[in-house]
Amino acid sequence: MQETHTAHHDALLAYKADKIQWQAQKTLIEKGNSTISMLDHQRSEFAMQRSQKQVELQQARVATQQEVQQAKAKAQLAEQASLRSEIKLLEENIAALDVRSPITGQIQDVLIEVGMQLSNTSSVAEVADPRLLVAKINIAELDAPHVQVGQSATIDTYTSRFNAIVKRVSPKVTNSQVEVELSIEGTLPREARDKLNIEGVIVTSHKAEAIFVAMPANAVANNQASVFVVDEHLATKKTVKFGQRSVNYIEVLEGLNKNQTIIISDMEKYTQDSQVLVR
Repeated sequence: MQETHTAHHDALLAYKADKIQWQAQKTLIEKGNSTISMLDHQRSEFAMQRSQKQVELQQARVATQQEVQQAKAKAQLAEQASLRSEIKLLEENIAALDVRSPITGQIQDVLIEVGMQLSNTSSVAEVADPRLLVAKINIAELDAPHVQVGQSATIDTYTSRFNAIVKRVSPKVTNSQVEVELSIEGTLPREARDKLNIEGVIVTSHKAEAIFVAMPANAVANNQASVFVVDEHLATKKTVKFGQRSVNYIEVLEGLNKNQTIIISDMEKYTQDSQVLVR
């Protein structure tokens, strides 16, 4: 590129010198000076024109060289951008080697071992945020229609009890069970953690002054059944009308009075008997 600029500069100087000489000769001829012949003047004009052509040629070469240099500069910039992209990708891949949890919490389980090969989508650990714990309990599918979002509940961790609210009732049944999610109210107990075994009681309805008994083996909600009422050593069969039921208890609508004792175990083999002796 430097040589092209030098040649252009030399051609421009030669053109200017030839032009000055031609103009000087022209001026002398116009004044009638016979010392300059027309032949020499024509030679000077021809030399000037040749120098002008040389200047134009050198200018074209300079312009071509500039275009070439600009194209090379663009290619270099593109290559630099490509290298920067590769470097960024490599840096991201290196950073990705450090496994980071997307949430803040406690590590519950590590799913990998030393020497294992992992893909980009492999799970390496289980992390739980204790602030976002949700209690899940399973209820019998027959009880599911009575459970609704918003009902109050009590959770028992076998260490303490605390209140909760029904947050979600699963629409599907698995092994005759329906999963219910409970939202914990207030401060979590210290023993609360992911996958902790719990028990829960959901209040589906409340009835004051209700008479109830432990669930007899043959009792069905809102239906009648025969039970044996114990009076000292003699049990007498009576027909009892039952109402609503819970997990362990059932409401008595008719047929029993307060403080009466009944047999709740399976009495199917005494179906034909009206009384049995209790020892």
